[in-house]
Amino acid sequence: MKCPNCQAENREKAKFCKECGQSLAKELLCTHCGERNPLTSKFCDGCGQPLTEQAPVAKKTKPKKPS
Repeated sequence: MKCPNCQAENREKAKFCKECGQSLAKELLCTHCGERNPLTSKFCDGCGQPLTEQAPVAKKTKPKKPS
């Protein structure tokens, strides 16, 4: 997975860039209504509130089975 900030190559399961620390989340979570929005959104498509990159949603990973 390539970091959108610095273009460093990261492993697919990474949540943050190993070079610059940028979130590798693919969505923003609206802190007002909880709606998930694309990272490019400036406003929530659920409630219209402004979005910030302070609330990224990490991509979901499958839970590991206990051994």
